[in-house]
Amino acid sequence: MSTQDYNDGRLLPSFPVIGGCLSIALATSIGTVHAEPLGAGGPLTTLVIPSPRVTMMSVGDGTTCAAFDDGRAKCWGHNDRGQLGRGDDTWIGDEQVPGDAEPIEVGGFVEEIRSNGRQTYVRLDTGVVRAWGIGDAHALGLQHTETIGDDETPAQASVAVDLELGGPAVSLALGDDFACALLVTGAVQCWGSNDVGQLGLGHTQRIGDDESPANAGSVGLGAPAVSLVAGAHHACAVLEGGTVRCWGLNDSGQLGYGHTQDIGDDEQPWSQAPVDVGGAVVELAAGERHTCARLDTGDVRCWGSNHDGQLGRGTPETVGDDEVPASRLELTIGGAVASLAAGARHTCAVMQGGGLRCWGEGLEGQLGYGNSDCIGDDETPLLAGEVDVGDLGVAQLFIGPTASSTCVQRDDGAVRCWGLNDVGQLGYGDTASRGDSPATTPGRISDVVVVRSGDD
Repeated sequence: MSTQDYNDGRLLPSFPVIGGCLSIALATSIGTVHAEPLGAGGPLTTLVIPSPRVTMMSVGDGTTCAAFDDGRAKCWGHNDRGQLGRGDDTWIGDEQVPGDAEPIEVGGFVEEIRSNGRQTYVRLDTGVVRAWGIGDAHALGLQHTETIGDDETPAQASVAVDLELGGPAVSLALGDDFACALLVTGAVQCWGSNDVGQLGLGHTQRIGDDESPANAGSVGLGAPAVSLVAGAHHACAVLEGGTVRCWGLNDSGQLGYGHTQDIGDDEQPWSQAPVDVGGAVVELAAGERHTCARLDTGDVRCWGSNHDGQLGRGTPETVGDDEVPASRLELTIGGAVASLAAGARHTCAVMQGGGLRCWGEGLEGQLGYGNSDCIGDDETPLLAGEVDVGDLGVAQLFIGPTASSTCVQRDDGAVRCWGLNDVGQLGYGDTASRGDSPATTPGRISDVVVVRSGDD
């Protein structure tokens, strides 16, 4: 089994991994947070639903975004190249909360928003995909390399902001340097960087800087896709019938084929047999270099890089590099899982009862256990117990494949975020991490102010 991992794109040798769970823990909190326990007056009896209500969120590397039920959207965090879509370079979240910022002028009703910290994409209710952010180093897929959002909003842009995909999109997946869209037909279109075959087109040519994704062709999957996820440099799709195919970078076995050969650089994904997960898959989650699947039984299997325990197996051994995921037992989590999400080096699961469990790297507090310990490298998620999220259950879970922070929407519709906060990506108006001390567990911090009274 492989014990290689990477940091900032560089392959590192076997143990120890500096800065990871296998090294000496370092103090990573920034600033001081003063938090008081919530609910001191007794249990809540009435849920007050905010209006407008958050419908989904995207948690990226230094940028967090939210879509609302009124079709508007907001982003916060760093904004050096227009990734917040504000038409300026003002950061949001480090000094002011998202509720103080105006919604993005998108020019349509937003159903989905995704950001990796450099580019941001929205899917409108018409199926149109619109993009802004850095266009030079990482193409937006718009057949040009202009940066959008730094001095104009997406609705004001003088250059194209809508992608040519060949049909309406129903969902998006965003990696570190590439993006994919699932179309209503079940086809998958990808664009951006392609040095390891992450676009799944059987070559390594970049797509989107001077040609449209539609003209580049669809990912060869062998069957229509029903859902799609992206890791930092790999992607996976659930196909009709619950089978899975993955493509892109595979140096840690994150594709799950029992080898470490990249797929998609000189062959189509359909050339590989489906990933042997051990059952029908209903949901996937992808991190920086690992992948997890929720089966129709509610069980979870994970594979790929595991130096920080992100596979949740109680050992740092990699899975998928010389064995298939089905050869390993399901994770010991403590019950059936309702939903999954993965960050750069951590994974979280919402249990069917509404509880939350997280495992993997915890150095920034992203696990929410009130410390910077890692979970899953020498103990199972079951032994860690549930994350304290307060007196309400978790309705939705949001993490991105390049993120070291975690957000949830609780049953009352409110949002809480914890983990790395060096550029205000948590949205609390400061740059102090949360989740890394007992006073800042998710159950003891305040809600993120994403809207102000009167915004509706």
